[in-house]
Amino acid sequence: MNNIKINPLGNSIEELMLDCKANIEHAKQVAEYCEKLVSSIDGKLTNFTENEIKYLKAAALLHDIGYCIEKKAHHKHSMEIIIKRGINGFSKEETLIIANIARYHRASLPNKENHPFYAQLNSEDQKLVN
Repeated sequence: MNNIKINPLGNSIEELMLDCKANIEHAKQVAEYCEKLVSSIDGKLTNFTENEIKYLKAAALLHDIGYCIEKKAHHKHSMEIIIKRGINGFSKEETLIIANIARYHRASLPNKENHPFYAQLNSEDQKLVN
């Protein structure tokens, strides 16, 4: 069904998913939807770099890992886990971008004044997360 591998970017994505008992089928499906969305709008509405696509894919795979802590605020916990653990193959700055993308998959929109991890991003990376 899904042609997306659990581990497209580095061992720690799979490790995070397994450690947090993530719903791997759901995560793979979300990543596949993201891939389809990107391919359908790339070059038409915007142009995605290879790195931006990797960030989105990683965030899609990890977006729900925070459920292992709490359902209600799982999106915030997903961000915190990603930042704390890091992701193999990504710098701290890239990991912060991925964590913020995962965090904003639901609930409130990014806000520099009230969201300290979003505020740590430079304006270009904030635009990317948005």
